[in-house]
Parts: sequence; structure tokens; C-alpha cells
Amino acid sequence: MAWTTPDLSSVTDTLIALMSDAITHSPMWTVNGGVITKFAITPSGAFPDVLRKGGCELSLTLAHVAPDPAWRNTPTAGPRAQLNAQQPLALDLTYLLSSFAGDDFHQEQQAMSIALSCFHARPIYKTPSEEFSVGIEPATLDELSRLWQSITVPMRLSALLRVAVVFLQPRDPTPVPAAPPRHADLVVAPALQTLDIAPQLFQAADRIDFTVPPGAAADGVLEQVSQALAIPGRPLFVGGQGLDQPTAADVYLSSLDGLTEWKVTGWRLAAPLADSFVLDLPAAIGPPAGAAAPGTYRLSVGQDAPPVRSGFILIAVAPRIDGVLDPPLLTPDGGGIYTLNGAGFTPGATEIVLDTAALIAGSSPPAAGKFFVNAAGTQVRFRRPANLEPGRYQVRVRVGGIAAPPAWWIDVP
Repeated sequence: MAWTTPDLSSVTDTLIALMSDAITHSPMWTVNGGVITKFAITPSGAFPDVLRKGGCELSLTLAHVAPDPAWRNTPTAGPRAQLNAQQPLALDLTYLLSSFAGDDFHQEQQAMSIALSCFHARPIYKTPSEEFSVGIEPATLDELSRLWQSITVPMRLSALLRVAVVFLQPRDPTPVPAAPPRHADLVVAPALQTLDIAPQLFQAADRIDFTVPPGAAADGVLEQVSQALAIPGRPLFVGGQGLDQPTAADVYLSSLDGLTEWKVTGWRLAAPLADSFVLDLPAAIGPPAGAAAPGTYRLSVGQDAPPVRSGFILIAVAPRIDGVLDPPLLTPDGGGIYTLNGAGFTPGATEIVLDTAALIAGSSPPAAGKFFVNAAGTQVRFRRPANLEPGRYQVRVRVGGIAAPPAWWIDVP
């Protein structure tokens, strides 16, 4: 069954909450590392003609509702279409996004920049109770002018947003499914001959543990993973076919251009499922004795003589962060310096970000807003920026463009 809501205003409340959070954490503010002094922006779901009471206002108004043509008479569960009274009403919502700041056009355009960036960065919103997409609708100046004429206030900077698909709860519940079958037909045939299957790798899968801060909801821990992460000292599950053949006995790791290759069969461990294995990277960093440095690599299986290589899959080797506690609250020493221990912190390729506030590489001991990586790549020391607002900040670590799984956070009093 698709998610449903009895109240369209709950979707508006969700979008306004996203805008409010984006206003607070916008990187353009000086308190977040930007160059603009933070000013008050008031988000609202009301029409522009009832606002404009002073200050900078950002309105997100539900202006039009229409049935979604792709979902009309389409079953949301099961193989057959449901009766009209039992099927949710699928809707596309069109919002008018506009900003107003009197005669201060800078604030008006800066507020609109924050809102557009917010919805562009999160085009799909999904929680256990809501799921929809948000997109900026192409609209001509003539189309927007006709809309503003009906609102009876002067036109200001604006854009149209499309939110889809929103389901209104059906009137009647879905009938109880029929009882399962009581008998089944069995057809017996001669066994098929074993196929000659060349070794192939399909995909890798890893496990990432998220720690929810005390007093926070689980859906408040946000992280995006685009590919499987191989972390030294933590196994990675790899699946494929034909992996029990002699031509798939060895495992190879190579650079993206394929010019450098390492034979890493020693990392291969048996897996409980057929046609799979576990890749266990050494805890030390640095091939050939240890794991590859953080970055993206090709992974394949094969043999040396005669030379055979399967098609490759991409895996990302991530930096390792050690000694994370529960709760993972990182505290500074007496001099205000925080210390991260682990492996793979490559000097010159390491990035440290506190939520959205990026730190700058520097010397040791680091000054405010800077960090330092030791020559062995096993330790990062940093000092938070002096202008950080009070609150909790996730410590994000990226090396070679690959982010480590969420680990520490810091509290700024």
C-alpha cells in the first residue's frame, strides 16, 4: 500500500520545516563560514497577499492541485487495479515560492537562493510516513504574471515547485487477500546440464552502523552512500557467479585507469552463501603490504596463467576511524584541540567538515578552523572555528573524495 495522508497541509508543513532548517544552516552566513551576516527570514505557507508585514518573508503557497496522470487507475499494491473507492487519490501539488523584503533586493534574492538550494539538494523526501519528490517547474514570465494577477498584490521574485506524488487516503479499505492455495502442481523433467559460466562479479555490500544522538529521532541521522565502502579491518561482502571455478581463484585490485594492479587473494575469505566471498582488507594502509589508500578502485577475479580477468566492479576504499565510543561524543583537550585516530588520512587529500563548515589544512598545532594530518596518516588534530553557533555538529571525514561512515560528533556550548 502506498503511503497516504488525510491532510495536504502536513506536506506544506514538511516543506516549510525543510526551508527553516536550510535557513539556519545556510553556508552563506558568516556563522557557517560564509560572507553574509545572518538576517531574519520568516518562512510561511500563506499567500503573499496576507503577508508583507515587514522584514524578509519567504512564502511557499499551495496554489494548485491536480491528479497525477501516471498513477490514475494504477494499482499501488497487487497485480490488479483497485476499485476507485479503495485506491488512494494520487495528486501533484504545485507551490508558488516567492520572497519579499521591501526595498532590500539583496535579502529578497538571498532568501530565494536558500530555498531553491534546499529543494535542489533534496529532490526526494522519504520517511516512514511520507514519500514524495520536489522539483522546480519550468514556467514562463507570462504564466507567472497571470498567476500573480489573481493574487492582487504586486509581483515579486518567484518560482513554481511541483511536489509529487501525494496520496490522499482512500474512502474504503482494501479487501482482505484471498486464502493461499491448498495444492500445487509439480512437473518433473530431466536435470539440465551444467552451464559453462564465466566468472562474474555482480555487486559488493557492506554494513554501516549509525548512532542516533541522545534525544534525536532515528530519521534525523542523514547520510548518503553511493557505492560499497571497503574499510581496512572490516569485511566487505562480494557476490557474483562462477566464483568457485579455477579461473576465479585469485582476486585483483587495480586503479581506475587499469594501469596498476595488485593481487590481493590473501584478502579473500569464505562466505556462507554460494557464489560469494568476503573481502577482508588489512588494518594497515598502503599496498602491497596493506590495504589500498582511500579512493575508488576496480575489483575483479581471475587467474595468472593463463591470464584471465572477470569484468570489474567499483569499490570505494574509505578511511578508517578508530576508538569511537557510545555515544560518539568527541571532546577536546585542555587547549581546545580535537583528535581523530585511525588510518588512511592522506596528507593533502583529507577533508574535515563539521556538518557544513569546512576546515582548512594547516600546521601543528592547528589554529581555529584548521586541521593537521600527521605524516603516517593515522591521526588528525583539529580546532573548531571560533564563530560556530552553539549546537551539535557531525564530524565528517573525506579522503580522496571518499567519505568515512558517520562516527564522531562534537558539542559546541
